[in-house]
Amino acid sequence: LLLPIMAGWRQNRTAIEAIWHTWRNTSSDGSSPWLSIAGVLIAFAVVIRLLAALRPELGADALGMHLVIGDQLKADGKFHYDVTQSIWAVVPMAGDWQFAIAQMLSDAAGARLVNFLADLLLVVLVYQAAQNMGGRIAGVVATLAYATTPLLYLESSSLFIENFWSLWFVSALVLSAASLRVPDARLVATCGLLLGTAMATKVITLFLLPFFLAIALTWLLQNLRNGLRNILLASFTASLAGFGPYLNAWLRTENPVFPFYNHVFKSPFYLSQTPFNNPLFNADIDWKLLHDVTFHTERYLEGLPGAMGLMFYVLLPVTMLYSLAASWRTRAGLLCALLFIIAVFNFQSYLRYIMPVIPVLTILIGLTVAYLIGRFPVSRHLLLPIALATAAAGLYLTPTSNPRIRNLALPVFPGSWSYEEYLRQRRPGYGLTKQIDLIGLKRVLWIGKGHIAGARADIYVTTWHGGDVAAEFAALRSAEEFGPWLLLNKFDAIAVTANSNACGRAFVCEFLNAKTKIVYEMNGDTLRLVDESKLRHTELLVNPEFERDTRGWGGNGTHVPERGTVIVSTEASFVQTVKVSAGVRHVLEIEGRCTQDRAPFRMQVNWRDQANKIISSDLRV
Repeated sequence: LLLPIMAGWRQNRTAIEAIWHTWRNTSSDGSSPWLSIAGVLIAFAVVIRLLAALRPELGADALGMHLVIGDQLKADGKFHYDVTQSIWAVVPMAGDWQFAIAQMLSDAAGARLVNFLADLLLVVLVYQAAQNMGGRIAGVVATLAYATTPLLYLESSSLFIENFWSLWFVSALVLSAASLRVPDARLVATCGLLLGTAMATKVITLFLLPFFLAIALTWLLQNLRNGLRNILLASFTASLAGFGPYLNAWLRTENPVFPFYNHVFKSPFYLSQTPFNNPLFNADIDWKLLHDVTFHTERYLEGLPGAMGLMFYVLLPVTMLYSLAASWRTRAGLLCALLFIIAVFNFQSYLRYIMPVIPVLTILIGLTVAYLIGRFPVSRHLLLPIALATAAAGLYLTPTSNPRIRNLALPVFPGSWSYEEYLRQRRPGYGLTKQIDLIGLKRVLWIGKGHIAGARADIYVTTWHGGDVAAEFAALRSAEEFGPWLLLNKFDAIAVTANSNACGRAFVCEFLNAKTKIVYEMNGDTLRLVDESKLRHTELLVNPEFERDTRGWGGNGTHVPERGTVIVSTEASFVQTVKVSAGVRHVLEIEGRCTQDRAPFRMQVNWRDQANKIISSDLRV
């Protein structure tokens, strides 16, 4: 983790010094007071997200996927890639590997801190890119627009991969732009690696390719031979970093983007043959899009209206007008960003999916404001106050992107009593995962939303994330089917969450009440052990209760008919032989009552093969 920082310490020091000197550089053009206020707002926005990042994880995506990957790596030393257990097991996971590294070195808090650091690096990158292209005012305004966008609060207060995805894409874009000014094969190769890593994070990175097609065209126009070399080099390194997850998915499932587009690839591991779609986010795309994402954000995000802030609503139209008179590169950047938004929203109108182009748009906003102030100096008295006012509005609207964390508060420390209490009260499924670990369960069916992070068992959820088990559970129609299905899948227990609506199918509720035993119950969450004796219909032991005699048993123990018991010892025992089948679980139970306190008692099981010889090797009992 430290190797890149150590290898590039000179460049890192130079970059930090340049940022520091630029921010300290005060000019007499009348903008400095405004820019100083902007710096305070930017710092406040970053601190807000840091405080949120230091809190315990509550997000559904993290508890159902991102942290689960790190948990499995810590427990097993490898990842299973088993789509029958988790439908997302072969999706591109470059962002998840970043979380997993930090999580394995520490815990979930480490993963959240790394996520925040990606956010912080993006803030710095936006400032550097805009400042290099348009000067200090452009850098400050672009950073102000980006840092105070409320959507970033959601990204940092819970584990999502968009921060890393955006960081890799924007870094690749900045390096590719730099290669136009400084021909350097290392810049081109690194650009390809970053773009490929972004591709290994989300498949919709394909919609970002127009940015790099424009760069490639510029390479060719500058120098045909060098341009072809750059295109081949960037394509090679991008393929090296980006194609692995899709090849892995193809080899395992016959669908390179499993489980998406299965109506095209028809993988046998996913029953659905219809295009994937989240019915929550299918808003229409029309000329009112900017208005709708600003004032009706709930149509595009699991949040409240205002999660996009006001900066884009006020200044993006001005930026679009400015692009008409700006350089062709500015127009190309804006056009590619708009095309990306349209393409993504046609796929799924979800605001988190357009995160990579938000830094691009804020850089363009910064360049627009800097140009207008340079061309019309008096406009600073209008444009800079507007930028500050919309930024302040963005800070005020920050909690709208994640209503679960609405207040500013110091973080609770991991391992403390207050930390555990915080999780018990706020994290869904936390008590269930703790109890699963305390009991030491191995295989659990989880009915309800899959907030399973933290449990060390193999857990199969009944939401669409659960792969084959989820589909099979949904297909059950009666308790007579439910019992044998549980035995076939060898579930030790069933976790039922408060929001599961388990009684939506009456037979499930009746079966749970009749055939399982509750061992944990809190706030509507229950953990039930499967009572296998009630699921078995064939008694393997002959005369297990010694009701009238010792029929079926052999040995020299003493039978007490009036009490329905037998008295045994090491010298005088009772023995019965039962035939069992390989690969099938059998339940044998014995009840023992000692004649005195703390007397020794045991039941011994000897295993014999078909030739009636004792099997001496270890057997799992």
